[in-house]
Amino acid sequence: MAKVHVKLNFLGRSDEMNGEKMIEAKELSEVMRLIRDSYPLDYYTFLIFKNGVKVEDEHERLGDGDEVVVTPVFSGG
Repeated sequence: MAKVHVKLNFLGRSDEMNGEKMIEAKELSEVMRLIRDSYPLDYYTFLIFKNGVKVEDEHERLGDGDEVVVTPVFSGG
């Protein structure tokens, strides 16, 4: 199992919704499951970046030291 660095960027939410964590995960779906189980995010759509590159496949494999950034999509003008 890989150790990955996860950054959460939820602007406008409490400080506990923002931050960084080190977790163990084999693929991106495990990271997303942890986030969905930890926070009431039933109305968010996410942008997910692995090592600075946008990822759309939640079955993307993770390796030691990977950085995953999860940011919700906001509308505005």
